Amino acid sequence: MPRGQHLDRARLPKEERLRLLNREPLEPDEVSVSIRIRIRKDQLPAVLGLSAKERGVLLAKGVQDAKTDE
Repeated sequence: MPRGQHLDRARLPKEERLRLLNREPLEPDEVSVSIRIRIRKDQLPAVLGLSAKERGVLLAKGVQDAKTDE
């Protein structure tokens, strides 16, 4: 048997691995990306205290508000 071929049988299903890591799977229309932002030091703890989904909602609202201001 080639090396590593048995791993598919030994690995937990994706949903179970995510649950054990306290994560939830992405929705079909979602992507996960890393971005760099510039933010004031006093605002950083509030942003870092949000979940990834909450940060995404916050960012989307900011983008939407910026579009309506134009």
